[in-house]
Amino acid sequence: MWFYQSLVITSIRLIGLSGEVFVPTIVSHDRNFVELVVKHIPLGIYVLEVSGNGLFEQSKILINR
Repeated sequence: MWFYQSLVITSIRLIGLSGEVFVPTIVSHDRNFVELVVKHIPLGIYVLEVSGNGLFEQSKILINR
């Protein structure tokens, strides 16, 4: 999902199983890697939604610490 050289990310959010939404802050990024920070998020399974340049991706992730 991060392998687009000219990707301009317009929206990133984490959605919990009960519908709560968290908006992470992008700390750093390069062509193949994006580092996100989310403060005060409970442990659990979330759907990571990323959109930009007309693209939309969803991935399930586990936050465990």
